[in-house]
Amino acid sequence: MPTVKPPAVDPMIEMYAQGLAALQQKKYAKASELLEKVLAESDRLDLRDRARQLLAASREKAAEETGGKTKGKTREDASPEESDPFLQAVFEKNRGNHAAALEIARQHEQKDERFAYLV
Repeated sequence: MPTVKPPAVDPMIEMYAQGLAALQQKKYAKASELLEKVLAESDRLDLRDRARQLLAASREKAAEETGGKTKGKTREDASPEESDPFLQAVFEKNRGNHAAALEIARQHEQKDERFAYLV
């Protein structure tokens, strides 16, 4: 009888799990680092959304521990590349800058189906 190998684990899910474990261990810098990688590299929308939520929680907890002084960036400090491209496109569309919104949508539409609602 042939042996059945377990399915390979997606490396982004593994990295997400490590980030979650670091967050639970109150290692906020390590958690932020891992979750940022998941956010940047994963092609799964659900995983990126959850990583984004946990990253925000990790940064908030780190700020609480340091009295608001943290190396992590707040949402206001984030550069456009680090923030949610869909929200950037919505922002540009709402400002009337349709060309910029369309350009952002074209750059990211393969990784995020929400852009279908903008175009």
